[in-house]
Amino acid sequence: MKASIIMPTYNSVKLIIPCLITLNHQVLEEGDSFEVIVVDDGSNDGTGEAIHELILKYALKYFYIDRSLASSRAAARNLGLTEADGEVIIFLDGDHLVPPHFIQEHLRYHRERDDLVVIGFRNYLTSNDFDVEKLKTEFREDLLPEQLPADRLLAIDAFSEKMSNLETVWYFFFTCNASVSRRNIQEAGLFHEGFKGWGLEDCELAYRLYQQGLTFVYAKNALIYHMYHPSEYDENRYQNWLKNLHTFQELHPSIDVQLLQLLKLFFNPEIRLFWFDSYLRFEYAVRAAHGNLPYKGPVSVYTVHSPLDDASLNELIREADERVVFVIDESRDFRTSLSLLCAASKYDLMYYSAPSCPQKEMIFRQIAQYGVWRQVDYGKPIKEEHP
Repeated sequence: MKASIIMPTYNSVKLIIPCLITLNHQVLEEGDSFEVIVVDDGSNDGTGEAIHELILKYALKYFYIDRSLASSRAAARNLGLTEADGEVIIFLDGDHLVPPHFIQEHLRYHRERDDLVVIGFRNYLTSNDFDVEKLKTEFREDLLPEQLPADRLLAIDAFSEKMSNLETVWYFFFTCNASVSRRNIQEAGLFHEGFKGWGLEDCELAYRLYQQGLTFVYAKNALIYHMYHPSEYDENRYQNWLKNLHTFQELHPSIDVQLLQLLKLFFNPEIRLFWFDSYLRFEYAVRAAHGNLPYKGPVSVYTVHSPLDDASLNELIREADERVVFVIDESRDFRTSLSLLCAASKYDLMYYSAPSCPQKEMIFRQIAQYGVWRQVDYGKPIKEEHP
């Protein structure tokens, strides 16, 4: 399987060079490959010259577009898409450091199913105090500066790793770290080039993919690292977002898209409500509009210690048609995980894979608020008895 990484850039030479260097260290399964397509949206900081001087272990295509009134992130990515020949398209921004198993993590989902939109998250580096020369020889997390987790992880805590629980899952398709098959993007119609400036062109494409019936899954291990650079939600960015919101709402006059205006509370620099609070208002408003009222009643709790067979998977999924189900999956089995991440159910199937101790405390607090209907252990380890 081949992946094409689409990477737009503009006057960010000091960021894209470390990004491209880290891609040298990708570890793939036998038979897999990748190419990187850099679309330079009119840079004048020496980006092209610096890229051509790099020694890379993978195929790289570089395209330069003159800066004009027609320039946009959507147009840049669309050029990349027209030049891509991989079965899977991975969207990546050029201001990230990429660990060795990033591409492999995306591809293993698409290898199993061809109807997926795979979403990864990122941590934020608090400085760029790392040694680029060392990154040329190896990638190690201990070479990186201190990190801060993305706000979006709060949604995973609240709604679990099963992102399809969310009525607004398409809003999480940020093109800094996401993948989808090239065929599905072609059927959706590429990015809409009516979006100018910053914001929402990626979510609008995702909304069309969602309307096509694709399943959105969270790739927990496809984590990347956002390099530090100033990025302020100022009045100019807010005005760009508002214009693009209007474009989005004109293209899709559905209640879901109209309710995106609730995120103004975050983007408006005079208000700046915490992102997660703004997002919760949006998600719950869409749920209410669809008649999906808050669940009241006890939940079932499944702890999975070993891979599930088809009968056990079906039993668990059927349970989620009766009530909310929490799944703590300690099996580390990819097939079990993917089956549950993709399962369709009437009620939320709250799925957590190998949660940490603090995460378990959070999960149990949620369960305690509901009460427990039934509790099941699959493949519970047998404790050895010592005389």
